[in-house]
Amino acid sequence: MQLDFKINIAAIQASFRKLQELGKSDGLTRKIANVLRDESESAFDNERTPEGESWAGLNPQYKKRRYEKGYTGKTLHVTGDLINSLNVDYGDNFAMVGVSEPYGKYHQEGTTKMPARPFLGLGEDGIEEIKNILEKALKNAIGEIKWEMCKMIAVLFFKRSASDLNAP
Repeated sequence: MQLDFKINIAAIQASFRKLQELGKSDGLTRKIANVLRDESESAFDNERTPEGESWAGLNPQYKKRRYEKGYTGKTLHVTGDLINSLNVDYGDNFAMVGVSEPYGKYHQEGTTKMPARPFLGLGEDGIEEIKNILEKALKNAIGEIKWEMCKMIAVLFFKRSASDLNAP
């Protein structure tokens, strides 16, 4: 089952593009994919959407059947198969999280008989975490560029070899 969930966040995309242009995007999509997975795991643990909205309560008849079978745990945790099927994928210009259980789609989107209990998405905490990852990468990239410029100035104006200079 494939369930695509895309988020359009212009500021994050712009920062990522800048890092790609500078050749400094290595490893970033892996880190972003892990944030997406953390957001989904948090949704399961807190029984809330990644955006923070509480999931709908269980149907009273279903809840009674669950209790009769001895299961009093959290919603969507009866077997643990759905949360355990969370997986990430990433590449040069994408990061994504999904589930391999085919019934995940029905919980994410709901059906005519069952309310949606979205677990894929990105809340404010996740957005901030991704922004922090990108900001740190941009600062590091700018620092490296400044250092390279300093070395070039030293070579040009002070007639020093770049190999004579130590990294900051």
